Amino acid sequence: SEVHIKVYNLLGCEVASLMSKEMGEGHHQIKWNAGDIPSGVYIISFRFEGVSNHQLHSFIKKAILLK
Repeated sequence: SEVHIKVYNLLGCEVASLMSKEMGEGHHQIKWNAGDIPSGVYIISFRFEGVSNHQLHSFIKKAILLK
């Protein structure tokens, strides 16, 4: 299914788009090169379509970036 992973700052501005592509089932790993982004608290948004029921799923996680 189509997977979208984006990073936002606390003001709601998108600071990075980590993934926006079709992915198969299973475990996957991505790396975020945050070299040009300052330390702080960020929100990571995950959106994907369910494989069996084709419903849109989304969840968010809070991340703290320390340099």
